[in-house]
Amino acid sequence: MAAQASAFKKGAIVRVKLYQFLTYEDVEFRPGPRLNVVMGPNGTGKSSIVCAIAIGLGASPKVLGRADTLTEFILTGKDHAVTEIELLADEASGKTRTVERHISRGSRGTSKWKIDGKAATEPQVKKLVEGLNIQIANLCTFLPQEKVGEFSAFDDVGLLRETELALGGQALLDQHQALVDLEKTAADAARRAKSAEEELEEVSRRLKELEPDQARLARKREHEARAALCEQRLLWVRFYEKRVEALASREAKKAAVAAFKEADEAAKPARATRADAHRDHQEAQQRYCKVQQDINDKMDTSTRVNQAFLKRKDELDVQADGGGNLDRQAKTARQKADQAKAANVEAQRKLAACGAVDQAAIKRRVQALQPALAEAKRRATEAVDAAADARDARDAPKRAIADCKARLARLGGAEQRRAQDFARAHGVAGGQCNSLRAWIDANAAKFRRPVLGPVALEVKVESEAARATIEACVGVWIWRSFVCQSKHDYDLLYKVCTDKKWRGVNLHTCEQPKGMQQRPYQGAVLQRLKAAGAQGYLDEFIEAPAPVLDILYGHHQVGGILIGDEKFERIFGTAAEKDLRTPRGYLCFSCAADRSVDGGYVVSRFHATVSKYGQRDTTVATSRAHGPTGKLPAAAARVDDEETRLKQAEANAEKDLANAEKAFADATKASTAADRVLQDEQRKTDDTAKDLNAYNRCKVAVEITKDKMDRSEARAAKLEGDLEKESATQRRRVAQALTKVTAALQAYADADAAVHAATAAIAPAMALREFAHDGLKTADEALKEKEEAAHELQRIANEAMQAFDRLKNETRELKETAEAAAPSDDAELTKKLDELPDTVAEVEAVLEGERKEARAIHEDAGLAPKIAELTRRKATLEQKVGGMDAETEQHARDIDRLKAPWERTLRDALAELRDKFSDYMGALGARGTVQLVEAPTFAKWGLAIMVAFRDASDLQQLAAHVQSGGERSVSTIMFLMALQAHLPSPFRVVDEINQGMDEINERIVFKRIVLNSTGPDAPQYWLITPKLLQGLYDMEHPDVRALVVYNGAYNVKRPADWDLSGFLDKKRRAVAAG
Repeated sequence: MAAQASAFKKGAIVRVKLYQFLTYEDVEFRPGPRLNVVMGPNGTGKSSIVCAIAIGLGASPKVLGRADTLTEFILTGKDHAVTEIELLADEASGKTRTVERHISRGSRGTSKWKIDGKAATEPQVKKLVEGLNIQIANLCTFLPQEKVGEFSAFDDVGLLRETELALGGQALLDQHQALVDLEKTAADAARRAKSAEEELEEVSRRLKELEPDQARLARKREHEARAALCEQRLLWVRFYEKRVEALASREAKKAAVAAFKEADEAAKPARATRADAHRDHQEAQQRYCKVQQDINDKMDTSTRVNQAFLKRKDELDVQADGGGNLDRQAKTARQKADQAKAANVEAQRKLAACGAVDQAAIKRRVQALQPALAEAKRRATEAVDAAADARDARDAPKRAIADCKARLARLGGAEQRRAQDFARAHGVAGGQCNSLRAWIDANAAKFRRPVLGPVALEVKVESEAARATIEACVGVWIWRSFVCQSKHDYDLLYKVCTDKKWRGVNLHTCEQPKGMQQRPYQGAVLQRLKAAGAQGYLDEFIEAPAPVLDILYGHHQVGGILIGDEKFERIFGTAAEKDLRTPRGYLCFSCAADRSVDGGYVVSRFHATVSKYGQRDTTVATSRAHGPTGKLPAAAARVDDEETRLKQAEANAEKDLANAEKAFADATKASTAADRVLQDEQRKTDDTAKDLNAYNRCKVAVEITKDKMDRSEARAAKLEGDLEKESATQRRRVAQALTKVTAALQAYADADAAVHAATAAIAPAMALREFAHDGLKTADEALKEKEEAAHELQRIANEAMQAFDRLKNETRELKETAEAAAPSDDAELTKKLDELPDTVAEVEAVLEGERKEARAIHEDAGLAPKIAELTRRKATLEQKVGGMDAETEQHARDIDRLKAPWERTLRDALAELRDKFSDYMGALGARGTVQLVEAPTFAKWGLAIMVAFRDASDLQQLAAHVQSGGERSVSTIMFLMALQAHLPSPFRVVDEINQGMDEINERIVFKRIVLNSTGPDAPQYWLITPKLLQGLYDMEHPDVRALVVYNGAYNVKRPADWDLSGFLDKKRRAVAAG
């Protein structure tokens, strides 16, 4: 986007747009490139423009001095506000940059930024602003209404700090602060150095007092050192003696090993003899085992032959018994055939007993009964099906009833419905509040006092009109708040909300409710207002716990707001309105039925503000809203439409179920009757066919018994024929089996004879084995005697070796211990040790003597540590004092190095400022200068404004007890104007700088402002003023643009009289007419 005028300087404001910011609902305007005079009655929103420029360019609310949080800049009753400021970024191309700030309500307000329509961060915005040389925090650049008096209240030190910031920027102020910090550091270092020197003197004195004790302690240390030498010598002497023992043990070990080897050689022949005997014994044992195995094999063969013989014998017995078995089978078959013949004769007798039966006639009678039986079956089946359908028809209404009951249970009671309505009205934030409420109830033991909230569910109002009114008065964010009654509970909830990222929840603390402090209307005044339509204070219609009411008192002053009906609204603009007026204005609401919406209301808001200046005029702003919106759920237990519908559906389902139950009972009764008819028809049919069935059964029995008789007779005849044929074959098989039995018996006799022959060879083999065993035993006894002698010598040799190894290890350990305590390569120490005796007894005697001498000298247990600590402290302090002296000298050099450029820059800038201020004061017919106030420390350096308004008087420092209020205001303004001339800035903002001035001084000040803010080199200037004097001809300059603010419907008593187009036409005609 390109700027509309090329005369703008880089960083100047090209366009401002505000939405729901302070008093503005929605406004956009474009200032001029030079002097912009923003005019309008008090309370119309002039200072709101100043606030929008500061807040929109990243300033903190504290810079303005009128609010602590961003939420206070949001239009009352709204949830967010937007500022949009367009800045010139390049003079040559006309390129601009647009900065947007979106402010939302929260615990302290949250902001979102955009640069040229794209999301940005606050550091990015500040970097852009600083890059355009815009200094919102500098009072010479940005002087809001609340800060005008603050500048004149600065003391010398504060005035110098602000002047430094204006003349040299933050760099010059940082140089001054660096000098202050360095000077403070140097003073601290000097104090520490003096303290260290005094401590060093005290430590030296104490060491001097301890010198006699040190001498006595030195003698004791000499004896202890001599004793330590004896202990070292004793270690070496013990090593020497142990080494002699080790050498003797080594010789004994050699002798024992030699004796063992000799005995071992003597045992070798016995070992050979024993090996031969062992070999003979093994051979005899193997021969014995071989003979034994042969016997076992022969016995196994005899066993197998015996089993074969027994098998042949069994076969012979089977063949001998085979003929008898076939004879028994033939006899049994003949008996069964006779039994079957007798059964057939009996069946024929029963058939003959039935007599003659007319089968055709019986069949005709049965067939005649079949249609009635079939019809009865059909009706019975239909009745059963109808009963089943009636039974199934009951399921649908039963399910409907259960569903309605479940849904009614989910709807819950009135409080549960309020929570559901609250969640629907507040969206995600409402759901978070309900979740937090559930968490609080589940963890009640963690809290010290009850936690109230969300506020919307704690507050109950007695009427829908009151509910609509309180929704219009109270911000939406308060309904999503929780009230903690202790700091511990607040911290716990804050951590829970942070961890769970419940950003839609607001937290407050109220440990001790204060209640409503004072009502604005009482007594007769309140009675007159009620007679005019006022219904009472807003809090009188609210039912809530005391801590919740306290939050509403503090944030929305519900205890001081009157509400009324349509009649109450008609008092505004009449004489009766005077009862509402207070020194601070008033805030009232009226509520009337909304005829366009069933159950809705129109809420009117009347907000009066009183100007702090001039005639203290009262301005009334009016706005209207429709409600209730549902942000505050209805408190009354109302019959919900859904609940009514569900109950009606449940009643209908119960009626359907009753009808279905009746139909089921009727169908069951019909089914029972049809079943009885079917049973009667079936019995008639069965009785008619009874004789025919008996005749058929007898006939079938004759046929079955005859078939069985024929088959039994055939089997018996066949078995009798087979028996005759088998008699010759059986005799032949018995003869063959007898031959096989005889052969098997002979084989068994031969096998048994072989076993007896093998048994005869076992006796010689056994005798040879016993002889070899005796020889092995004799050789073992001879070898054992030799081995035992060798083993004993081996044991002696092993013990000698172990004794030598032990002495060798002990000798090595003694040497290592001695080397560690008194190294042999220390020639000086070795020389001292050699002067001592050579035996353990003598060295121990000397050691005991030295210890006795050392013990005879008394030693204070704390003396040595005390001397060591004092000596250490003395060395440390000497080093510390030396370092501090160097540090002090360095600080002095650093101060000199920093002071020269800072003071030179400051004095040069003050010289130019002094000339400019003197010129400006001279234009007033007065005198003025500025003086640098030097002090012993840089922290107390200051700046004095010296003025004189009469020729006969001397220059005096600007002060409340010397000059009048008007003189101080004029002097301050001229000083600020002189400062601004030295501070390069793309624009400057001054809010109501003319307050407290008389007409003469005000004209002079405005003339100076015009001179400083017009012309091609002048920066953009914003002058905020509620009025302009008549005849300010200096303002008639092409670089001056007037921005008239007339925000609010009640600034003109009759709005129809305000015709801006008509005013401009008259002015144009007057100018054209000359």
